Amino acid sequence: MTEDWQQWLFAGIVLAIACATGWGIMRLRKWGIGVVAGWGGVMIGFVLTAAFLIKNIWAYYATIAACAGICFYIAIKVEKTVIIIMTSFIGAYTMVRGVSFYLGGFPNEMELRAELADGIIDWNNYDKKFFYYLGGMAAATLIGIFFQRSKEAKLNKSLRN
Repeated sequence: MTEDWQQWLFAGIVLAIACATGWGIMRLRKWGIGVVAGWGGVMIGFVLTAAFLIKNIWAYYATIAACAGICFYIAIKVEKTVIIIMTSFIGAYTMVRGVSFYLGGFPNEMELRAELADGIIDWNNYDKKFFYYLGGMAAATLIGIFFQRSKEAKLNKSLRN
């Protein structure tokens, strides 16, 4: 899209979809939580496919879909815990992803899948810095879980008093 009006139209459509999705999540809280957790599952799937260098396109998408489905189902069953875990993971993923734009070494998930399928990348020439990012992501997720649990405990304590 090169025309200004096309870019504004696209931005308006994206904004309308985002608002409708937000409103739907607000109105149908339990299903909305499932959708948010499902998105967290998609990101977990991206991380797993990158960590295990999954080359097969069917295995790649099946892993992502399975992670999304599992997280969606669990979120509907165990609401609060999943909210804490998934928001911690989503925050950790986006934080690490943002840092990686400056430091490098975190593969673009779509490019990685294509390069694996084409045989350009294998274990020997794969940038191992990714595993440092993975460790940082795990640590940030645990910190987020701990922080949210402590805030929840303080809130529950103040509500009891």
